[in-house]
Amino acid sequence: MKYALLVFQPQEQFDRPRDSAMIAAGKAYGEALRAAGVVVTAAGLQPPHSATMVSVRDGKRQVHDGPYAETKEFLGGFVIIDVPDLDVALEWAARNPAAAYSAIEVRCSLHIPERRRHRLQDRRACCGFGETTPARALSGRRPLQSAV
Repeated sequence: MKYALLVFQPQEQFDRPRDSAMIAAGKAYGEALRAAGVVVTAAGLQPPHSATMVSVRDGKRQVHDGPYAETKEFLGGFVIIDVPDLDVALEWAARNPAAAYSAIEVRCSLHIPERRRHRLQDRRACCGFGETTPARALSGRRPLQSAV
């Protein structure tokens, strides 16, 4: 199962410079994830003031600067891991060095049944779509065939 480990941090954590011990602990954690073969992807995020929000109302795109909500903690980064169960995901969350000064939210990804996943992959292959095809393109439409 895939789990998201979401690192929430107070604004002060974004404002203070990162010390070398914190950087080393983060690197060691990343190496441990890779060595165990459980990491799918991971990334730290820029401070909340650099965020841009997008919404669509009445068919018009609206763009706003800054974080969406007034809150004391912001999403500072994430790790997606592939582990057997929630207990193992919680163990990895507890090992995250950020858990010592902030909160790590653990959330299971939505499960796509294996049969459906294979059908989507087969459809992409037979329709000439790549792996990055938007879902709307997989809604039953076939690419236009040129008349030869």
